[in-house]
Amino acid sequence: MPTHEPSLQLLAAAGDQAASAALADNGALEALGERFGGAVDVAGSRIEQSTAKAGETVGVELLFRVVSNLAPGERYAPFLQLYGPLFTHQEQPAPEARGVLGELVRMRREVRVPAAAPPGRYQVHLGVYQPESGARLQPASQFGHIKTVPLGYFEVSP
Repeated sequence: MPTHEPSLQLLAAAGDQAASAALADNGALEALGERFGGAVDVAGSRIEQSTAKAGETVGVELLFRVVSNLAPGERYAPFLQLYGPLFTHQEQPAPEARGVLGELVRMRREVRVPAAAPPGRYQVHLGVYQPESGARLQPASQFGHIKTVPLGYFEVSP
């Protein structure tokens, strides 16, 4: 599979109606409704395929909204973790665009299945961090050291 650069697409202005409309227009996105650090909402996500082989990449689409004012130069970026018979943590360069308060941003990321990954069921987790400091934002639904939320599963086949 080819490797893609992270892409951003601004979808709409502020408001829950905008997120609902964006999710409806992109029916394959599943509603997530997770707030990270009081700063970023992840409104929806989609794992692009249900199966992969070791060494391949799996695309993940995300729909974000910045919900607090950002300081000059401040930005947030997602990271993905893969849980299953083998664990992996993956970060990609953050896109250059910075979210504007209330705007919905659609972003595509990829998670690479390690070449040594045994067959089995893998779960994709999402976290959000500040690229400049490396600080991870706490998801509202999690406590303590847990800084990610589950997005869904795919199977690694032999």
